[in-house]
Amino acid sequence: MAAKHDPRPGLAVIPFASGLPETGPWMVGELIAEGVIARLSRSIGVRVISRQSTSALRERGGLDLIERHLGATFILTGSYRIRGKKLVVDAELAEARSHTLLWSGQLQRMVGDLFEEDSELLFQLAHVVAQALGNAQVSRPLTQPLPRLDSNALLQSGISMTHSDSAEILERGRDTLTTLTMRHPQLALPQVWLGMWHALNVIKGKSTDIGRDVALV
Repeated sequence: MAAKHDPRPGLAVIPFASGLPETGPWMVGELIAEGVIARLSRSIGVRVISRQSTSALRERGGLDLIERHLGATFILTGSYRIRGKKLVVDAELAEARSHTLLWSGQLQRMVGDLFEEDSELLFQLAHVVAQALGNAQVSRPLTQPLPRLDSNALLQSGISMTHSDSAEILERGRDTLTTLTMRHPQLALPQVWLGMWHALNVIKGKSTDIGRDVALV
């Protein structure tokens, strides 16, 4: 179930399936999922679901089932193959409710890279997933009335738009976060990001009322 009173969109990273039966002592698919979860969990705008929860649904599949049981807004799935000393990973990121494919791609690194603390494969996979999530969420408030969007979408898009250099998108980001704070006045996270918006508005030189923005930080 989704965390109560947490407006952040949920991301489920399902342990990656093996293209061939496991031949080594490591559960490579579990390690890939664990590494991506660890890196994305540092993002304040996404509620990353634990691997223990997602592992239970590894063989049962189905976006609808994962959304229903884990409260996931987005789902990352994939598979891997080992070719000699290379690890080949295919991955897909989808929106659970609409089944919309947000990103798909293939990454290749040496097998040993997966076991490095600064794994390039895990860093790149987490990076492209975070980027795809941000891009997906920004487009919705620009084309749809804010009251129609759920709180998950408002928070993720508001955070993403706060970092934009476009004046139009930046202003829409403020409107998005304001809508969210009015919807959930008891939650601290939307208030924090609305304060961040005012701070960045001054730092970027976009403010038309510096005194107001500083007072609202």
